[in-house]
Formats: sequence, C-alpha cells, structure tokens
Amino acid sequence: MVWLITLICVFLLPFFSPVLFNPGLPYFYGVLLFCLFCLAFSRREYFKRPQSCRLPLVYFVAIAILTSFFAISPGVAFYNAFYILLYVIIFIVIAALDTKRKKQICLALIAASCLVSVIALLQRFFYFDRIIPYIITQKPFLLSREFFYLMDIVRTKRVLSIFTTPNLFASYLVMINLAVLGYIFSGVKRSTALFLMFLLILNSYCLWLTGSFMGIISFLAGFSLFILILLYKDKKKLTRYAPILIIFFLGLLVIAVALVLQRWSGSLFRYNLSFASEERLKLWKFALAIIADRPWHFVGMGNFANICRNYMTADSPRSIMAHNLFMQLWIEIGFYGVLAFIWFLVRLTREAIRGIFNKDARFDSAVLRIGVISAIFAFLVHNMAGFSFFVPQVAIIWWILCALLIDNE
Repeated sequence: MVWLITLICVFLLPFFSPVLFNPGLPYFYGVLLFCLFCLAFSRREYFKRPQSCRLPLVYFVAIAILTSFFAISPGVAFYNAFYILLYVIIFIVIAALDTKRKKQICLALIAASCLVSVIALLQRFFYFDRIIPYIITQKPFLLSREFFYLMDIVRTKRVLSIFTTPNLFASYLVMINLAVLGYIFSGVKRSTALFLMFLLILNSYCLWLTGSFMGIISFLAGFSLFILILLYKDKKKLTRYAPILIIFFLGLLVIAVALVLQRWSGSLFRYNLSFASEERLKLWKFALAIIADRPWHFVGMGNFANICRNYMTADSPRSIMAHNLFMQLWIEIGFYGVLAFIWFLVRLTREAIRGIFNKDARFDSAVLRIGVISAIFAFLVHNMAGFSFFVPQVAIIWWILCALLIDNE
C-alpha cells in the first residue's frame, strides 16, 4: 500500500507546483516524505553501507541552510533551502531502492508525461484562441512587462501545458524523452516499445510546440550522449537500430534549424532569437559582475532577485533569475556551495559509469541508466541558459532521475 501511494505521488509530481496548488502542496510533499521514510526504514541495511554521493550532498545541504541564516532575506532563503533538503531526502531514499522499484518509478514519471503532453495539445488547438479576451480584460496588468510577455506566448501559441513558461515545459520534456529512449532500447516487449515510440513522438512534437531553442539544443546534446555511451556499451545493438536513430537525429536537426529560422525572423521581438540571445548575454555579464564584486560572499538561496536590485542600471535586464545554473548558485550559496554541487555531479557520474559498464549488470538496467544519465546531462545543458533547476515542479524530477543511477545491488 505504501509503495502504491509512493508511485501515485511520483506520477502527480509535475501536476503540483507552488503556482498551481500552493495550499495543498505541503500536504502532498508530506505524504510523499512519509511514504519515503517508511521505505527507508525497510531498507535500513543500505544506509549502513558507504555511498559516495552522500558526503557531497551533506555539504551541499549544510551550506544551503547555513547561508540562509546570513541571507539578504532569510525567509526566502530558508524556503528555498527546504526544497534542497527535500530533494536530497528523495534522492537518498530512492537511491536505496532495488532495481525493480526504480524501474517502476521511472515508468510512473514517463506515464505522467503522456497526460501532460495531451494537456499541451488541447491547449494548443483549443485554448489559446479563447484566452486573449481574458488577458485584455485584466486591466491591472495591461501594458505591463508580464502582459506583453504573456501576449507574445499567446500570439505564437507556445504551449506550456501545466507549467508556468514554455521553457520549463521544454526542460521537463527533454528529461522524460531521454528516459523513454532508455526504455525503448532496454529490450522491452514489442507492444510496449511501440507505445513508448508513440509517446516519444508525442513529447517531441510538444517540445517543438514550446518554441524553446535551448530545449531542442539540450535534447540534441542528451541524444548525442546517449548514442555515444550506447556505442561503447553495445555496438551490435546500436548498429541494429542505426537507421532509426539516424532518421530521428536528422529530424531533430531539421527541427532545430526550422526553429532558428522561425525565431530569428520573428516579428515579435521577445520571441526573436537574437533578442533572447542578447538578453542572456546581458544577464550572464550582469551575474559575472556580481560574482567578481563578491567572489566569497553569498546572498542565500532564492535571493538572486534581491541582490540584483543593488546592481541594476537602466540597461540591465529585468530578470529575477541568472539563467545560468552555476552562476546563480555561486551568487546565492557562494563558491563552496558550487564546489559541493560539482563534487556531487562528479561522484554521480562515476556511479553511473560503474553501473553502466559493470560486467555483472543486466543489459536492460545498463541501457536504462544510459537514458537517465543522458537526461541528467541534457537538463544541465538546458540550465546553462535557463532556470528550471530552481523550480521545484521540474527540479524534483531531475533529482529522482539522479537517484535512479545509483546501483546498490
């Protein structure tokens, strides 16, 4: 019963966010944590063994909490540090599960994406034309920056499904798609493989509808890593499916080029790719200036927006995010916080390589890990110009995928 409730919670994760279900969010996470603690109690032998990823995570959480006491806004910092603690608890407990249960968790995440993408399609073909009159009636927001940004999304019909921006939706789809690839190549039944192929096409189409350039780029990066690792793991398997993979890769390239052409010549300047690129460059320059001025300082998790006010000029971009994972982490929890996070990534990569190329590992489990590590890598690539790492609705799924890489058998 506890395991069933856990799977239901995992399935519902993308549907719960501080924006959509703020009143019910604490109860939802409370149920999830209770189930995870019950599972942890049943796997207590595992926690007695040394695990290479635990120490960097302890440092990462400790730094996030300690910096909150000295943050510009302690309330904001502790709120965001709570989510970091939540992610780490979820990671540690799921990492302790056996391979069978990890596969079930992964399937729950994949199954949820089907419903998320269907909502996106309904939104694309039935919802956008009806929302314009409603937006215009919202006089308090008329002619504001948020109003024009939302209107640009509506005019270009960039789907966002249950997320707050198209880029967040794209970050989510990229991770799920690469996990689906892992399942397809793991030797599942033909009927299951056909359904997963359909889901991959559906999610990829929705990824295109988001209009997210970094979404496509990060998917290409993750897909390339998937092919590269699979090539080293099993050349025969890769050769067998080479035509399909080549066609899919060329399709992604065509989509990327088409999106560049569409966005580069777009009449709406906020949708124009050149404008988006210039804004990112301004943000990175702005963030680097803060780091150069305060290399050993920190402002606390979630306080990037507060420190920005002290540095903003007339030409500075108006954004509450740095749109770069490592720059924002450095500003918020300092150099040592970034170092702890990189340490975790190095240890996680080592664990993944060990699980993939272990001679005693089952082939299906190894290929699933290839899909998962490709998803984790693609998410990091996306966050070089995005901020989904700082949004619980998406970030929590990334941490779960990280946990699925750990081989404890």
